[in-house]
Amino acid sequence: MSTALEVHLTVPNNWEFIVKASECIKTLFNLYFDDKMLISRIEVVSHELLENIVKYSNRESGMIPSIHLELSEDRETIHISTKNEVLIDSEHNEKQVQKIIDRLNQASEAIEVYAARMNEREQKPDGHSRLGLLRIAAEEACKLTASFDENSILQIEASLAVKDPFMDD
Repeated sequence: MSTALEVHLTVPNNWEFIVKASECIKTLFNLYFDDKMLISRIEVVSHELLENIVKYSNRESGMIPSIHLELSEDRETIHISTKNEVLIDSEHNEKQVQKIIDRLNQASEAIEVYAARMNEREQKPDGHSRLGLLRIAAEEACKLTASFDENSILQIEASLAVKDPFMDD
């Protein structure tokens, strides 16, 4: 597949990097689009996925986490993917991520799953929000997929349609 834009960044274990990388991503996509809402969606999704890398990566493994952004040649889809080795005992392990993705895939609307999780948190606070992926699926209208390999490498991909999914034709 040919692309109009492709960016690959390695992600250090640094919260300040997330803020700076998000700003750079915003600036870069401003070169391609005038739509401020689209730019905001890209920035929010990138930021959330970057936060997950910093929170849940196994930094002792030697694998360097990364984020990859790609604008399709037809400029209709943006793919944002992250890749990192997760801690086996982290809340972001394979079962937890797959449960979130499955819930999103089974629901007619991502907002329903997001609202249900917010309600669960209110009823039984457990100290972990687990709202990030649900939030970007619901609020930023992106399709999420996730895969793990045998070495605990997690890859999450968010696909955003360039056309605003919240606007009627």
